[in-house]
Amino acid sequence: MDRQAFDKRIDFDVNLIAYEGNDDWVEGTLLKIKECLEGDVIPGTGKSCDYCAYWTARADYES
Repeated sequence: MDRQAFDKRIDFDVNLIAYEGNDDWVEGTLLKIKECLEGDVIPGTGKSCDYCAYWTARADYES
């Protein structure tokens, strides 16, 4: 849909894509997240986590 003028309005074409998935893992994962956030122990770093790698490198540099 090409318009001649902007006129303070943006129009989008909307398409829905059907997707069938399995969300059985969501509830258990949310409960684990809640338990982690409410806990007194900080979890260890993840090997595949870019943020963890940055944080570790930063801490090593500062020490």
